[in-house]
Parts: sequence; C-alpha cells; structure tokens
Amino acid sequence: MTTTTPAMIDRTPAATDRTPATRATGRHYMAAKSENTQVAYRQALRDFADAFALDDADTTPDKITDASLCSYITIRAETHKPATVAARVSILRTLADDAGHPVTGKQHRDALKAITREKGSRPERAKGFSLADYHRALAQCPDDMRGRRDAALIALAYCTASRASELIAYRFEDIDPDACTILLRRSKTDQTGQGKEKHLTPDALATIAAWSDASGITTGPIVRGVNKGGKAGDGMTTRALAKIIKRLLGADYSPHSVRVGFVQSAVEKGLSAPEISLTTGQSPQTIQRYYEKADQSRSAAAKMLG
Repeated sequence: MTTTTPAMIDRTPAATDRTPATRATGRHYMAAKSENTQVAYRQALRDFADAFALDDADTTPDKITDASLCSYITIRAETHKPATVAARVSILRTLADDAGHPVTGKQHRDALKAITREKGSRPERAKGFSLADYHRALAQCPDDMRGRRDAALIALAYCTASRASELIAYRFEDIDPDACTILLRRSKTDQTGQGKEKHLTPDALATIAAWSDASGITTGPIVRGVNKGGKAGDGMTTRALAKIIKRLLGADYSPHSVRVGFVQSAVEKGLSAPEISLTTGQSPQTIQRYYEKADQSRSAAAKMLG
C-alpha cells in the first residue's frame, strides 16, 4: 500500500473550490450542486490526491484516467469499503468527463467488480429507532430547557422522518398549526427550493410549542443548542445533532436511525411504499432496503412456521 501525506487540498471549502480540478469545470460548477454533493466531491478529490501524494498544481482532471483509477482502486481497496471506493470513482469519472477529459477505458470497472466480489457489496445499515423507542424516549425527556428542546427534536425527527440537514433547517415560522404541517424549504432531492409540506403529529406540535414557550423563541431554527445555563443558541450543526441523538437514544444510533426506524415501523403497521414515501420522499427501492428485516415477518416462512 502506498503511504501518502495529504498535500493536495486546503481543508477549507473556499480553498478547495480554487483547485485546478474544480476550476477547470467552470466557476459555477460546484455552486450548482447541493451542499452534501459538494462535500462528497471534495472528499473524492482529496482522497485521490492523497493516494498518489499529488500537490495542488498536479491535481488536474486529465490525471483521472482508466489507469490511475485502477491504481486508486487497488490502493484504497485495502482500507476502504467497496461501496465507498465505487462512489468516489464515480465522482472522479464525472469530474473528468465534465472537464472535457472523459475516462474511456474500462479496466477500472473490472477492478471495482473484483473488489466487490472479494469483499461483498452489502452496505452497513443504521440501527432502526422503532415507534416504541420513540414514545419511550419522548416520555423520558425532563421538564427543563434542554429536556424540552430534546422532546421537540425527537418528535420533529420522527414524525417527519427527515435527514439531519433538514432537521436543523426547520423553522418555527414555517409551522401551520391549523393544517398540522411544517414547510421543508429545501432538501437533498429539492435543490431549487420548491419546498414540501410535512405532517406534524399532535406530539410534535405540543413539544415544539412547549420548547418555544420555554425558550421565548418564535422564529428561526427550531433545533438549537442549549448551554449549561439553559440558554438557547442560534442553531446547530449536523455534527452536534449526531452527538445529541447518541446521548438521547444510545451510542448505536445516529440521526439516520430515526429515518430507518420510521420506515420499518410503518411497514410493520401495514403501510405501503407510496404512503411511506409521502413522508420520507424516498424511492420504493430505498424504502425496500430499509424495511427488509421488518418485511420478513410477512414472508411465507414467518406465516407458516412462525
């Protein structure tokens, strides 16, 4: 395995946007992509450079070739999961194609197939946070500032089955208590900001109202940090959100666990994929992957043999 030293990209987003690889595709190339997509592109570029110890000047799209991708796959197969390597190779191919240097060879595809066969391609699944877990966690939140924030967070997360980036973006003023909805202004699948109304349960409306009353906040982000003195902050990062979820739900859980658990619980209640998609916004294929375990209770083996 090649030992490398990070040398290609300054870790700040502004500096990364000035690298030759991204600049070659146009000044608005990265800005047109979602925040999460930009992060993924930067990670792929950084990792490609680190694998070959390239510096900034040498990291240009023409360096992304069939041969270099084969070498990259071989290097990273020792330390990365096949799904991670495949995702980054796809990004690198797209970057090269968009910059006018298409990857024409196919040997790197064979290399990907080889490591997938060797290690398998099934990704790890986040542990689902069930409906019973949700009600239990909600009941255990203490009646103080942090507890009220936590209750609002848990209820909002579960009833909307939102991504972490969406949770921290919800705002008090976008709640319609009469319609029992909240506006999701933008999401991973809605980069133009058309928005989508999400249903709010009585639990969610009540806990958010209690949090608003306690904090005195009626506008801006719903999900906020709370310091030791009980004072609410201006907002929250996804990293901070992940830490709170682990504290509330357990070390094995993540913000994505709530989304997975919502789908699994919905399937157990007999809801269909189109009905679930109205809340989650996911494709039937993604929903199928999430409820794979839960759906086995309805299989022939379960019905005949118990």
